[in-house]
Amino acid sequence: MQVGFAMLCAGSIREKNVKNVLLWNLLDSAGGAIGFWSFGYAFAYGGDDSTKGPTFIGNSGFFLSNDVDLEFWHVW
Repeated sequence: MQVGFAMLCAGSIREKNVKNVLLWNLLDSAGGAIGFWSFGYAFAYGGDDSTKGPTFIGNSGFFLSNDVDLEFWHVW
């Protein structure tokens, strides 16, 4: 979807500005991926609070803090 949007934007502007628009779309995708990694996954799949019951959004796993198996990475 981002590639198609980048081509649409690049086709509707002057040739001298194409590089700027393509870089802007690349940074937009990267920012969205970092934002989902840091907050979006925790809000969507973070789980419920055990003392209060079900919650509207997740409240654990920010920056994937509880989902990383560090023992796997320290083996090699």
